[in-house]
Parts: sequence; structure tokens; C-alpha cells
Amino acid sequence: MENATNALMMAGSVLIALIVIGVLVLFFHNVSEWQAIEQSSEALEQAVEFNKQYDVYARNIYGSDLLSIANKVDDYNKKEADTKGYTRIELSLILREDIDKEYWKKGTYTASAIKSKMQELEEKIEELGNVSIKSAANRKNFKKGKPTCKYANERLRRFRL
Repeated sequence: MENATNALMMAGSVLIALIVIGVLVLFFHNVSEWQAIEQSSEALEQAVEFNKQYDVYARNIYGSDLLSIANKVDDYNKKEADTKGYTRIELSLILREDIDKEYWKKGTYTASAIKSKMQELEEKIEELGNVSIKSAANRKNFKKGKPTCKYANERLRRFRL
């Protein structure tokens, strides 16, 4: 009878040990799952915060807006993607109609194509730097005999890619 009591006590001890081990395994599994959820929610918050700076451009944009977003993308690619190994952002501009006959025609432009078009325009403005321009903006200077491309040159320098 004494052996049977000892056997039951041993079986009960093993059963209690298995239950304790099972509870510990379940606890550690829940803790690691909770940490994974917390990390993914933090990553999601960071992505939402990052995307906010680009969401303002999800509309029909003007030329200055295009240059602003192109500069942001270029800065990000230089600072983050190239140096830290993050994914590069690819910019694509879709023109639904021709803006002019020489530079901006209907089609799709990548960031490098936009940059080369802007460099072409810059060179053209530099070339025309000494040529008189008759426009409403320069009418006052034109009457005084001082027509200039200064305004166009300053705008172009500010929005350089």
C-alpha cells in the first residue's frame, strides 16, 4: 500500500510539473506574439508618418510641386536608400497632354528624365540670359530699357533637382 501511495504522489508530481511547464510555454509564446504585434504596429505607424509627407502630392500638381517632390525623393534616395540600404523611391510623372512642343510632351517621365529636362531648360535659360523678354512681369523693366531673365534664373536655381 505504501508503494501505491508513493507511485500516486510521483505521478501527481509529474502531472503538476507538466502543467507548470505547459503554462510557462504558453506564457512565453503569448509574450513573444505580443512583442511581434507591437513591433509591427510601430512599423506601421512609422510608415504612415513617412507617407504623410508624400500624400499631399496625391492630386493634380503644378510645376513647383513637381520640383518639390522630386527634390524630396532625390534627398531620400541619397540619404536613406544609398547610405542605409533602404528601398529607393521611384518617381514617375504622367503627362496627359502636351505642355509645350519641345520639352514636356504627353507621356511618362522618370526622375532622371525630369532631371535631364530641367537641365535642358536651365541651359536654355542661361543661353537666353542676355535676350530681352517681353512679358507682363518684365513690362516695367522693359519700358525702362532693362529687360532681364533674372526672375527665371532665380526660380530655376531654387528648384534645381
